[in-house]
Amino acid sequence: MISELNNMSSVDLHNLLLRYNWDDGFHFPREILSCDNCDLGTAIMAFHLAAGYAYLDDGMKMNYQDKEWYQFVDVLYHRVVNGEFNSRTICFSPDLTRTQKYLLKKKNPNIIDLILDGLE
Repeated sequence: MISELNNMSSVDLHNLLLRYNWDDGFHFPREILSCDNCDLGTAIMAFHLAAGYAYLDDGMKMNYQDKEWYQFVDVLYHRVVNGEFNSRTICFSPDLTRTQKYLLKKKNPNIIDLILDGLE
């Protein structure tokens, strides 16, 4: 399956990740996110499905027992910040309230709005 990912459309990659069981680890999501046709909306969705809020809430400090999780969300966050996802055709809106966004921004004013607001 992994060898076929590069031949899939951005919508197919998005749907695969949407249905992924995150208890199975981060290898498969990493493969999806490394595809050239992976969309920014999918990357933002992956960040949120991987509990990226905990990463943001703690000020992005590496004091987690699960180093694999930390590495996944840290790398993904910085890939989004650095504009490494070229396609912007898939929408994703995180389920965050205005209060949650405010509190996250208050703890770390450098959080990019795209992570909090999503892609419309």
